Amino acid sequence: MASDTLTTDTLVRTTAGVVRGRRVGDLVAWRGIPYAAPPVGPLRLRAPQPVTPWSGEFDASEFGDAAVQHKKFTALRPGKYQPSSENCLTLNVLATPGTSGARPVMVFIHGGAYTLGMSATALYGGQSLVRRGDIVYVSINYRLGSLGYLDFTQFSTPKRSFDSNLGLRDQVAAL
Repeated sequence: MASDTLTTDTLVRTTAGVVRGRRVGDLVAWRGIPYAAPPVGPLRLRAPQPVTPWSGEFDASEFGDAAVQHKKFTALRPGKYQPSSENCLTLNVLATPGTSGARPVMVFIHGGAYTLGMSATALYGGQSLVRRGDIVYVSINYRLGSLGYLDFTQFSTPKRSFDSNLGLRDQVAAL
Protein backbone atom coordinates (compact mmCIF):
# COMPACT_ATOMS: atom_id res chain seq x y z
CA MET A 1 0.00 0.00 0.00
CA ALA A 2 1.42 3.37 -0.92
CA SER A 3 1.86 6.02 1.76
CA ASP A 4 0.47 8.77 -0.49
CA THR A 5 -2.04 10.34 1.92
CA LEU A 6 -4.94 12.29 0.45
CA THR A 7 -7.36 14.74 2.11
CA THR A 8 -7.92 12.87 5.40
CA ASP A 9 -5.93 10.37 7.40
CA THR A 10 -8.36 7.61 6.40
CA LEU A 11 -8.06 8.13 2.63
CA VAL A 12 -5.01 6.51 0.98
CA ARG A 13 -3.98 5.92 -2.62
CA THR A 14 -2.76 2.41 -3.49
CA THR A 15 -1.61 0.91 -6.78
CA ALA A 16 -5.14 -0.50 -7.23
CA GLY A 17 -7.00 2.70 -6.35
CA VAL A 18 -8.08 4.87 -3.44
CA VAL A 19 -9.14 3.19 -0.20
CA ARG A 20 -11.11 4.78 2.62
CA GLY A 21 -10.49 3.38 6.07
CA ARG A 22 -11.93 4.41 9.39
CA ARG A 23 -10.86 5.54 12.82
CA VAL A 24 -10.69 2.76 15.41
CA GLY A 25 -10.16 4.58 18.68
CA ASP A 26 -6.82 6.36 18.43
CA LEU A 27 -5.75 4.36 15.34
CA VAL A 28 -6.67 4.23 11.66
CA ALA A 29 -7.69 0.93 10.04
CA TRP A 30 -8.09 -0.07 6.41
CA ARG A 31 -9.80 -3.46 6.28
CA GLY A 32 -10.80 -5.93 3.62
CA ILE A 33 -8.55 -4.53 0.90
CA PRO A 34 -8.27 -6.98 -2.01
CA TYR A 35 -4.68 -7.95 -2.76
CA ALA A 36 -5.57 -10.33 -5.61
CA ALA A 37 -8.49 -11.00 -7.91
CA PRO A 38 -11.28 -13.09 -6.37
CA PRO A 39 -10.35 -16.77 -6.88
CA VAL A 40 -13.74 -17.77 -8.24
CA GLY A 41 -15.03 -19.05 -11.57
CA PRO A 42 -12.14 -19.57 -14.00
CA LEU A 43 -9.67 -18.45 -11.29
CA ARG A 44 -10.77 -21.18 -8.83
CA LEU A 45 -7.86 -23.52 -8.09
CA ARG A 46 -5.50 -21.14 -9.89
CA ALA A 47 -2.60 -19.08 -8.56
CA PRO A 48 -3.61 -15.63 -7.32
CA GLN A 49 -3.94 -13.05 -10.08
CA PRO A 50 -3.43 -9.30 -9.74
CA VAL A 51 -6.36 -7.35 -8.40
CA THR A 52 -8.27 -5.33 -10.96
CA PRO A 53 -7.82 -1.61 -10.17
CA TRP A 54 -11.00 0.17 -9.19
CA SER A 55 -12.24 3.69 -9.84
CA GLY A 56 -13.59 5.85 -7.06
CA GLU A 57 -13.05 4.97 -3.43
CA PHE A 58 -12.95 1.45 -2.05
CA ASP A 59 -14.72 1.22 1.31
CA ALA A 60 -12.13 -0.42 3.56
CA SER A 61 -14.07 -0.02 6.80
CA GLU A 62 -14.94 -3.69 7.40
CA PHE A 63 -12.98 -6.94 7.42
CA GLY A 64 -13.22 -9.01 4.26
CA ASP A 65 -14.74 -12.47 4.21
CA ALA A 66 -12.84 -15.26 5.92
CA ALA A 67 -11.73 -18.24 3.85
CA VAL A 68 -14.19 -21.10 3.51
CA GLN A 69 -14.10 -23.17 6.71
CA HIS A 70 -16.41 -24.56 9.39
CA LYS A 71 -18.59 -21.75 10.76
CA LYS A 72 -17.48 -22.32 14.37
CA PHE A 73 -13.98 -21.12 13.43
CA THR A 74 -15.30 -17.77 12.23
CA ALA A 75 -16.82 -16.80 15.59
CA LEU A 76 -16.22 -13.17 16.56
CA ARG A 77 -18.24 -13.36 19.78
CA PRO A 78 -21.20 -15.45 20.95
CA GLY A 79 -23.76 -15.54 18.15
CA LYS A 80 -21.70 -13.35 15.77
CA TYR A 81 -19.69 -14.86 12.91
CA GLN A 82 -17.48 -13.41 10.21
CA PRO A 83 -18.88 -14.20 6.76
CA SER A 84 -16.79 -16.65 4.77
CA SER A 85 -16.49 -17.18 1.03
CA GLU A 86 -14.05 -18.08 -1.70
CA ASN A 87 -13.58 -14.34 -2.27
CA CYS A 88 -11.25 -14.05 0.73
CA LEU A 89 -7.99 -12.63 -0.65
CA THR A 90 -7.97 -9.46 1.43
CA LEU A 91 -5.65 -7.71 3.82
CA ASN A 92 -6.02 -5.23 6.67
CA VAL A 93 -3.77 -2.35 7.66
CA LEU A 94 -3.63 -0.67 11.07
CA ALA A 95 -1.53 2.43 11.83
CA THR A 96 -1.30 5.53 13.96
CA PRO A 97 -2.90 8.54 12.25
CA GLY A 98 -1.10 11.60 10.97
CA THR A 99 2.39 10.11 10.75
CA SER A 100 4.26 10.37 7.49
CA GLY A 101 7.52 8.88 6.36
CA ALA A 102 8.94 5.40 6.56
CA ARG A 103 7.82 3.10 9.37
CA PRO A 104 8.46 -0.56 10.02
CA VAL A 105 5.77 -2.90 8.71
CA MET A 106 4.78 -6.10 10.49
CA VAL A 107 2.82 -8.65 8.46
CA PHE A 108 0.86 -11.20 10.47
CA ILE A 109 -0.15 -14.46 8.82
CA HIS A 110 -2.63 -16.34 11.01
CA GLY A 111 -2.09 -19.98 11.84
CA GLY A 112 -4.67 -22.72 11.93
CA ALA A 113 -3.05 -25.81 10.42
CA TYR A 114 -3.96 -24.60 6.91
CA THR A 115 -7.63 -25.37 7.63
CA LEU A 116 -8.98 -22.60 9.88
CA GLY A 117 -8.44 -19.02 10.98
CA MET A 118 -9.01 -15.48 9.83
CA SER A 119 -7.60 -12.01 10.19
CA ALA A 120 -10.76 -10.68 11.88
CA THR A 121 -10.01 -12.63 15.09
CA ALA A 122 -9.75 -10.06 17.90
CA LEU A 123 -6.57 -11.67 19.26
CA TYR A 124 -4.83 -10.83 15.96
CA GLY A 125 -5.89 -7.15 15.93
CA GLY A 126 -2.42 -5.66 16.44
CA GLN A 127 -3.61 -2.54 18.29
CA SER A 128 -1.13 -2.78 21.18
CA LEU A 129 1.78 -3.37 18.78
CA VAL A 130 0.89 -0.32 16.72
CA ARG A 131 0.47 1.89 19.80
CA ARG A 132 3.69 0.70 21.42
CA GLY A 133 6.01 0.60 18.43
CA ASP A 134 4.59 3.05 15.90
CA ILE A 135 4.54 0.31 13.29
CA VAL A 136 2.20 -0.41 10.42
CA TYR A 137 0.46 -3.72 11.13
CA VAL A 138 -0.84 -5.81 8.24
CA SER A 139 -2.90 -9.01 8.56
CA ILE A 140 -4.14 -11.19 5.73
CA ASN A 141 -6.69 -13.79 4.75
CA TYR A 142 -5.73 -16.57 2.38
CA ARG A 143 -7.30 -19.75 1.00
CA LEU A 144 -7.54 -22.65 3.44
CA GLY A 145 -8.36 -26.34 3.36
CA SER A 146 -8.95 -28.06 0.05
CA LEU A 147 -9.30 -24.76 -1.84
CA GLY A 148 -5.86 -23.70 -0.63
CA TYR A 149 -3.82 -26.86 -0.24
CA LEU A 150 -5.32 -29.88 -1.99
CA ASP A 151 -3.31 -30.58 -5.16
CA PHE A 152 -5.62 -30.90 -8.16
CA THR A 153 -2.84 -30.54 -10.76
CA GLN A 154 -3.21 -34.16 -11.92
CA PHE A 155 -6.67 -33.22 -13.20
CA SER A 156 -5.37 -30.37 -15.39
CA THR A 157 -6.25 -30.44 -19.06
CA PRO A 158 -5.07 -28.28 -21.96
CA LYS A 159 -8.32 -26.29 -21.63
CA ARG A 160 -8.37 -26.04 -17.82
CA SER A 161 -5.24 -26.12 -15.72
CA PHE A 162 -4.98 -26.20 -11.94
CA ASP A 163 -2.20 -24.84 -9.73
CA SER A 164 -0.92 -26.16 -6.41
CA ASN A 165 -0.01 -24.66 -3.02
CA LEU A 166 -2.58 -21.91 -3.48
CA GLY A 167 -2.70 -20.85 0.17
CA LEU A 168 1.06 -20.30 0.22
CA ARG A 169 0.91 -18.51 -3.13
CA ASP A 170 -1.81 -16.25 -1.66
CA GLN A 171 0.49 -15.38 1.23
CA VAL A 172 3.31 -14.49 -1.15
CA ALA A 173 0.92 -12.35 -3.24
CA ALA A 174 -0.18 -10.50 -0.09
CA LEU A 175 3.42 -9.81 0.88
